[in-house]
Amino acid sequence: MPPIPLQQHVFSDPDITLAISALQQRETYLSSSVIPQLAKLSPTSSLLEQQRLSAELREDLEDFGRRVESLEQLVEDLSKPLERQTGRQVVEGWAITYANLKKDARTALLASKRNIDAHAKSRRDELLGSAALHGPKVDENEKTDDALMRTTANLTDALRRTEARLRAELDRSMLSTQLLTSQTATLRQTTDAHGRLSGLLDTSKGLITALERTDWLDRVLIIGALAVFLLACAWIVKVRVFDRAVGIAFWWVRFLPSVDLGVGGDADAKMIQELEKGARVASSTLQDAAATSALSAAAQSLHATLSGTSTILSEATSIVHPEIESELSRLGEGALLETLTSVTSSALSQSTSETLVTETLISVLRDEL
Repeated sequence: MPPIPLQQHVFSDPDITLAISALQQRETYLSSSVIPQLAKLSPTSSLLEQQRLSAELREDLEDFGRRVESLEQLVEDLSKPLERQTGRQVVEGWAITYANLKKDARTALLASKRNIDAHAKSRRDELLGSAALHGPKVDENEKTDDALMRTTANLTDALRRTEARLRAELDRSMLSTQLLTSQTATLRQTTDAHGRLSGLLDTSKGLITALERTDWLDRVLIIGALAVFLLACAWIVKVRVFDRAVGIAFWWVRFLPSVDLGVGGDADAKMIQELEKGARVASSTLQDAAATSALSAAAQSLHATLSGTSTILSEATSIVHPEIESELSRLGEGALLETLTSVTSSALSQSTSETLVTETLISVLRDEL
């Protein structure tokens, strides 16, 4: 294994320096303690001891490899290209060191296994050799019994080792089954939670969509109401301020004689004439209707009075003197005249009031225009 270079590189990131120092400590520990211990394992040691040491060495090597990978990531995160290049060279050196450590560990593992196997073989040869030396001294029965006992003992040991291995495998299988059961329950819970979250997300999406639509509708309504409010305010300001200001500023215009303004003035004059004509027609129509209704009412009243008077006169003629009859007829004619006079005066007063209303309407229209 090549030695670690003594040159120490200085990096701007302190984590890289700490990682390099940790790698140096781990490399020293592995190369000076763990690997030599496994390589110099006593041949009389059991196979379990050799397997335990090899497992520890394997874990240490895996940890060393992870440290090298983390150092590589830290080097790649450096901002300066020169430091990054130097760090890559350092990482390559540690990668070579890691490969050499793995090679040395494999060599030590094979050496320890070879020593243990050689020791076991030598013991077996010694047992077989001692049996061959003492064979002529014993009879054939004892030789057969000894061979049978040895074979039985070997089989018993092999069966015990097999039982121990099977028991260990059974324990591992039970642990694996329990782990799989717990992982299955966890996956089911995760699936249920995912389903609930999916439903909750769908509901939230629908609610958000409805809220967005409501928000847009509210915005449209608010903007429309604001537009109506602004138009109303503008109309009020125009009527209350602008029109009055213009009326106050041009109050003297009403005292000026009317001037022909061309097309616009003719149009206004024609409009006023048409409005006055319509007002007069409406007034005459109202007067005719009032006169007609008054005359019909007077005719009905006259008819009723005449019918009553004729009845009274017919009855009085048959009872009183002819002088009284003439007096009654005179009184009846006077009542008729008074009735006609009252009806006519009421019709005239009604037509006079309608005429006043019409004139007022014409004056208002003229002022507005």
